Amino acid sequence: MNKKIVGMMLACLIVCTVISVPVDAKKTVTITDSLGNRVKIPYPVERVVNVNLFADEAIVALGGEDKLVGIDIIPLAEPEFYPTLQDKPSVGLHHFPSYEKIIALEPDVVIAASDLMFLPGFKEKMEKAGIEVVYLNLWDPGTYDRDVRNLGIILGEEKRAKEYLKFVHSEDGRRSGEGYTFR
Repeated sequence: MNKKIVGMMLACLIVCTVISVPVDAKKTVTITDSLGNRVKIPYPVERVVNVNLFADEAIVALGGEDKLVGIDIIPLAEPEFYPTLQDKPSVGLHHFPSYEKIIALEPDVVIAASDLMFLPGFKEKMEKAGIEVVYLNLWDPGTYDRDVRNLGIILGEEKRAKEYLKFVHSEDGRRSGEGYTFR
């Protein structure tokens, strides 16, 4: 009789444990963007819209094109530089992206440049739609390394981000950067 009670209690415990743990619970990670904002993003990020011209090259270098569901119109006009982005839908010009198009694409994250801050209510409209905005300069030597590491986290390419930064800081990277020097 004692074995039956213990067995039933054990079965109840197992059932309660399984029921209380959501199967599709997503992890999150908090990053600090170029403006010093602490942004909590889903991890791994599945869907990204990029409206930051400075991020295009790094996204391609990190192999993150598969996460992009929308981009600025400029890479579409430069197929020789961005052949892997040509099938991505445009959300408009980086300074004036279409809020509606971005929201319709249902991204987890929008990557923006800090100069998009002048758009009235951009971040608030995105967050109201459940979309996090991460500002990455990627042109400022003072935040460049952190921005690339953050981009690696967003794209699920942390290892490639580390390798990319190693290249950027190498002699070959400095030569290919046409005189740009990153700290």
